[in-house]
Amino acid sequence: MTTDEGTFTVGDPGPVTTADILINEVMYAPTTAWGGQYNEWIELYNNDTAEVNITDWVIDGKAIASGMTMQPGDCLIIAKNDTKFTEYYPNATCALIKVAISLKNDGELLCLNNSLGYVADSLNFTEYVSMADKNNKTLEMNATGGWEASLVDGGTPCDENSVMNVVSVLTVTADPASVTENITTDVTFTVTCDGSAVGGALVTLLGCGVDANSSTNENGTATISVTATEAGTINVTATMGDYGDAATTITVTADSQPSGSAITISNGSADAGATSTVTITADGVTDLANFDITVTYDPAVAIVTDAANDAAFVTAVNNLETAANGTVRLASFNFGDGQTGDGVLLSTLTLEAVGTAGQTSALTLTINGLLDSTEAVIDVTPVDGVFTVNGSGTASLAVTVDPTSVTENITTDVTFTVTCDGSAVDGALVTLLGCGVDVNGTTGADGAVILSVTATDIGTIDVTATKDACDDATTGLDVVSDESTPLTILPATLSPNVVLSDGSESTTLTVQASSSIAIASVTVNLSAIGGSDEQALDGTQMEGTGTWNTTFNTTSEGTFDLTVTVTDRDGNSATSDVTLTAGPYKYTLSLKTGWNMVSLPYDIAAVGIDTTQKLGDMITDAGVSCYYVAWFNPTSQMMESDLISPPEGMLQDTTYPIVGGQAYFVFVKADTEVAVVGTLW
Repeated sequence: MTTDEGTFTVGDPGPVTTADILINEVMYAPTTAWGGQYNEWIELYNNDTAEVNITDWVIDGKAIASGMTMQPGDCLIIAKNDTKFTEYYPNATCALIKVAISLKNDGELLCLNNSLGYVADSLNFTEYVSMADKNNKTLEMNATGGWEASLVDGGTPCDENSVMNVVSVLTVTADPASVTENITTDVTFTVTCDGSAVGGALVTLLGCGVDANSSTNENGTATISVTATEAGTINVTATMGDYGDAATTITVTADSQPSGSAITISNGSADAGATSTVTITADGVTDLANFDITVTYDPAVAIVTDAANDAAFVTAVNNLETAANGTVRLASFNFGDGQTGDGVLLSTLTLEAVGTAGQTSALTLTINGLLDSTEAVIDVTPVDGVFTVNGSGTASLAVTVDPTSVTENITTDVTFTVTCDGSAVDGALVTLLGCGVDVNGTTGADGAVILSVTATDIGTIDVTATKDACDDATTGLDVVSDESTPLTILPATLSPNVVLSDGSESTTLTVQASSSIAIASVTVNLSAIGGSDEQALDGTQMEGTGTWNTTFNTTSEGTFDLTVTVTDRDGNSATSDVTLTAGPYKYTLSLKTGWNMVSLPYDIAAVGIDTTQKLGDMITDAGVSCYYVAWFNPTSQMMESDLISPPEGMLQDTTYPIVGGQAYFVFVKADTEVAVVGTLW
């Protein structure tokens, strides 16, 4: 087709016109619930402020009927089948025309051409096809000119699009999501909406000394150089026009010490009887102001005789009191700025060689604390040294174990490492002996050998490393006991503990026991009162501690110690005794607060009861404080008394025997009852 403005074909975009008439909504894949393939339709919308004549316009390559005009804000439905459309949308009120459109369910470039053939509007809904693919939805234009699935089934023909007033929310991400204070880092921010890049969004950073912003490019990204001056969180927001804001954060971590930071003690050597110095220096540190370090060594090889801290640390607090035992502690405080960089001198030690030629000792550093001028902790790695006594001699081995302890009856793989002057020793024989262990093995090229250790009792396993032409090395491997909770019997009780011996009155035995493993049985030996020697108790262990009970009676007379035995599932046992008193007559002393006169009608000593039993014992065993126990002596015509557990300090059981025919005056702090049994006087 040729016009004065050039050559074009229908569907060829050509010169794009002002978007007066828009493709506003498309139903391209209706289900049978909405009329199926015959109910396809397109909604046009007049976005102009004036009437637009669309006679001879073309949609999807099909001509629109002549004589058609659209007023501002008008909608026009172009239906494949106008009857089918009216059937499913009886309430649609805008203009409706029938055009033989045929929309592809997998998407296509849909063009609206004006009467001159130029593209007035177009929609390639291939990228949106999944939004309304046979799900009863339509494609609707949103407020920003984008496309979304309708929020209602069947769409909104002749009405405002359902997605028009829905605010699309932005999403913003940061890469990397964390930076280090005082270090400039380029951070890339990506802004999207429903998975699509959003260009022109404003990304703003605020916090930790950062106040910066930038707009995203067409790919939805913006890169901002971030230099935070303090640790914490930088707040990030993304904003744009009608979109909902997005927010995220960037974490700012504190500046740590440089990689490879270390404190090193140098090697030293001296002839036997002579001295030499070693230095302790720091590398890769920032603002090191205060240090606290312990140096340990073999006092049979060398001893520290002096220590001098560098003047930059101002105040020295060095402790050499245990130097003869192989330990010195060095501390220093700098109340100004700290030291930064490599080779920072902390202290100089003087060591005297006290061993024999060829002997060596490790100089081991332990860092108790390193602080900067703000008292923040500095993390570094300690690097140990070696002190050697000069002269020819036999090389000495050293052996270490990992782990340094094992548990009895538990098989553990232990690594033994043999060195000489800090170097691995191949072919050294490592022998273990003790706590039921007798094994050995030979080290490999790395100086290590792994031995499987199963100790049968606690203590120390002796470890010896030997090799020809070298002095032996020894150490120990500790064996600790299984730390499971031991089996324990809590106090057992009888209620009552005084009963008649006629077999009619029963007492209940209650036992409490605690164990980390299940308890298999609880028994009581009743053979002394005519019962079973393994009378079982009923109960269940719960949460480590359980309670068991049994009830019994007796026809025996006297006082009996009954043994309770608790056994766990591993066969471990524990025992406890409980006392039962039985007699043919039972009498209860009802004592009131204050003084009471008591006369016992029973000879409690005549039925096998312990003759050392005392009235005061019975009263105090009842749980009531008894202050005075007194009785009248008819021979001396005087009252005689004992004082029980008073401030004067007489022992609780320092009372007097109960004698037949005597009366007693008893003072108690509170009302109580005491049961006794026996025969009549």
